[in-house]
Amino acid sequence: MTRRSPLSAIVLLGLACLVLFVTSLQAACTKAQRQDTLRASLLSVNAARDSFTAWDLAHQQGLVDRATTREEATQAVAEYRVTQGKVTGWFATAYQALAVAATQSDDASFAQAVDAVRELLHDLQQVIGSK
Repeated sequence: MTRRSPLSAIVLLGLACLVLFVTSLQAACTKAQRQDTLRASLLSVNAARDSFTAWDLAHQQGLVDRATTREEATQAVAEYRVTQGKVTGWFATAYQALAVAATQSDDASFAQAVDAVRELLHDLQQVIGSK
């Protein structure tokens, strides 16, 4: 069994807190709180992005450090970059949903944005927790 780095544990804890925060904001949201919720959701996505960026760099360096040959390192990083591409797509989806919700006044776009943020944070926890 591989041990997680302390950075992974910190990132996972932070992401768990962000998921709880976004969930509680949606539950307590009224029309008057819509902009505050969207702003907090954007801040959560930005914090998740910053956490992922730090973890991503450390993770890729770890893949290289654990490799015994240059070819093994290249292959491990290339395989990981498939997952990295998925994560980038998740962030794009969350940012796009937040942009739509910020320019619309309907409940559907708001709910989609909050759901996209919640899904991003959940999926990101899965990626970071599995490595």
